[in-house]
Amino acid sequence: MNRLENNHASYILMHVLDGLKKNLRYQPFRIVKPGNLYSSEFQFNFDFVIHLMDEENLIYRQAINSIDSVLSQIGDELK
Repeated sequence: MNRLENNHASYILMHVLDGLKKNLRYQPFRIVKPGNLYSSEFQFNFDFVIHLMDEENLIYRQAINSIDSVLSQIGDELK
């Protein structure tokens, strides 16, 4: 899980955040280069990050289910 999170964070910093910094102004908020922001490359990177988050969420849910199962088994043994 940690490796997935590190890869996820690195990808966001290198591809998505960099694209946002180059194409958005925050004070006052406005899109500086709309063509770049809505380019297929940026959309791909953004979609890929969403896919990574879904995958990470699935792994966390599996870990939680495993922990719940172990806790249940421990509880059964203590009865």
